Amino acid sequence: MVIALADGLAMLVGVLIVFGFGKGLIDVAANAQGVRIEQSYSGQIMGSFHALFSGGGLVGAGLGAVATSLDLSVKTHFVLVGASFLTIGVVATLWLYPKDPDTDTGPTVTLPSRKLIGFCAIGFCALFIEGVGNDWSAVFLETSAHASATIAALGFAAFSLTMMVGRFLADWIVDWVGPTQFIRLTAAVAATGVAVTLLAQPVLSLIGFGILGLGLAGIMPVALSLAGNFDPDSPTEPAIAAVSTAGYAGFAVGPVAIGLIAETTSLRTAFVPALGLAVLIVVFSGIVPTITHTSRDSETTA
Repeated sequence: MVIALADGLAMLVGVLIVFGFGKGLIDVAANAQGVRIEQSYSGQIMGSFHALFSGGGLVGAGLGAVATSLDLSVKTHFVLVGASFLTIGVVATLWLYPKDPDTDTGPTVTLPSRKLIGFCAIGFCALFIEGVGNDWSAVFLETSAHASATIAALGFAAFSLTMMVGRFLADWIVDWVGPTQFIRLTAAVAATGVAVTLLAQPVLSLIGFGILGLGLAGIMPVALSLAGNFDPDSPTEPAIAAVSTAGYAGFAVGPVAIGLIAETTSLRTAFVPALGLAVLIVVFSGIVPTITHTSRDSETTA
């Protein structure tokens, strides 16, 4: 809400830093709540929570289109949306699980334990690859695949839509094949999406971005669920914070790294490392612990 009222670059940067810091805290808290709620269910539901996150992005884009069609100014649009969602957020806190006073959340700042390294690596790789679809889909379609502006604009839409659908399907598939096998299969699907995209043909590349979104959709939610559930003697919040931080690092580094590689070679070449990162996700999925303390049956430790 305050972003639209920023006067000058310095103030805008400062407001965005505060905004990013707050959003990071909310993401960790929301995922921790999701894991705690999931523990009272007979199956996994984290994927559905993340699907609603993707759906919120699509709704936000739709609201932006409506605001544009009504000729609302950016300030008016941001103030209305900010005030509305601030109200919704405050009201929603009335139904959140309170902090368990008997649970030790550990030190405020700490490095992730060795048991969490695999989860952190999966989160980093998954969100690094996500930058391919989030930040570079339209550019790739227009420059490398020589697609029309209309097709190029559909790249991000296809990626986001399949991400949402994949996250709704993730919970059912995890209960069917297990979380470790799920991560391996979906990493392979994501790699297939990158490979199809690299064919650099308008329609095929558009389909590739859709496949990529479908493959990446459930990896992060499942990794967060496993990290928050695998050790009944450890608090959930530090584990979620560690994996989320690693994921954010990949999300921040990925688009920049792709841009730097593309500047010296080509955008097609810059997408190739994503294939290697998908392989790394498969590797790390084989070394992470998978015993959970949800109400469903526990798996055998990998």
